[in-house]
Amino acid sequence: MHSPSPTSSPLLLSWAEINLKALESNIEYLKTQAQAPFFIMVIKANAYGHGMLELATELDDNQTVNAFAVARIEEALQLRAAGISKRIIVLSGVISSADLSLCAAHQLEAVIHNPITAQHWCQTLHENTASQAACHIWLKVNTGMNRLGLNQEQFTQVENTILQAPNALTCDKLCGIMSHFSSSEDVTNQQNVQQKSVFNFFIHSALLQHFPSAKLCLSNSGGILYHPDSHHNAVRSGISCYGLPPGNDEQLAQHLQPVMRLKSRIIAIHALNTGDSAGYNEQFIAQKPSTLATVAIGYGDGYPRAVTNGTAVYVNGETAAIAGRVSMDLISIDISGLSHVAIGDEVELWGEHISCDTLAKQCQTISYELVTRVSQRVKRVLIK
Repeated sequence: MHSPSPTSSPLLLSWAEINLKALESNIEYLKTQAQAPFFIMVIKANAYGHGMLELATELDDNQTVNAFAVARIEEALQLRAAGISKRIIVLSGVISSADLSLCAAHQLEAVIHNPITAQHWCQTLHENTASQAACHIWLKVNTGMNRLGLNQEQFTQVENTILQAPNALTCDKLCGIMSHFSSSEDVTNQQNVQQKSVFNFFIHSALLQHFPSAKLCLSNSGGILYHPDSHHNAVRSGISCYGLPPGNDEQLAQHLQPVMRLKSRIIAIHALNTGDSAGYNEQFIAQKPSTLATVAIGYGDGYPRAVTNGTAVYVNGETAAIAGRVSMDLISIDISGLSHVAIGDEVELWGEHISCDTLAKQCQTISYELVTRVSQRVKRVLIK
């Protein structure tokens, strides 16, 4: 005899609440700060851990966001397979002629950042007089970060090749030119001044005289918020869309709302005597009679193993502290001083009451890493 099928889903033990109103508020704030007509929302790395497909579906008809940006073609193809119709820009993952063909077939905009890929694209223009086979592109230029981008000599070569291609000037395949700040959140860093100056060289090229509608995009989140002279007519934002300010700026954080609230649930409670230990390698030893709760989240879910005793979590309107080493699926928290805690109660690891930026600083990393490491077994729950 077969057992009857379950009629309901299991109780969620760890999940991430994704606040769509907070997301939309952040985007509106950034768009207002930028005063640029074209706003690109970066949703690479599973929308910085927030759920790429879910957010893209919610925002596909949003008129404030003009385009999505991802890092790799695979991400873009997932979006198209899910029915996303908005413009999609592939920031770094296009390097071959086959990649360019894929982009053309799926109406993706390829960011060309090296001369070899640029040559592949220009060859397509030469071989197809109607240039229909060529995908839409952005040219990425190197203004000083020295990671991706054409230098001035390479750009001039690509520029000359495009201008010589049949029908190149009427094909309208060049979407724009972009670059990337290396230290935009550090307003005193002179590298920012240098990069803005170099970018001006590129955007005053002869090429753009033939493409007057091309977008000029230098500003990332830090550029939007700290460098108004870098906005031009297009900006792109990743981390700050999700309510996390670049550079852990506490004053700026007042204008942004955290979109992710990482939560878990208490599944056990234990009484410890003085001298009892908890967890791997006895990293916590009770200095007095204590009560610990076991919470169903660990580094397998993306909660950082680097946290130490005393790290704050939020339970029933009060703050509790991590007790012992984070394991793959579980953590222990000291609830000795809390008024009332029971099995099944919710615990916030970061979000509304626990700052992701503060936690990241304690772990000697950045909030970007924490949110992108939230694993797939943590369900994203959209809050509308």
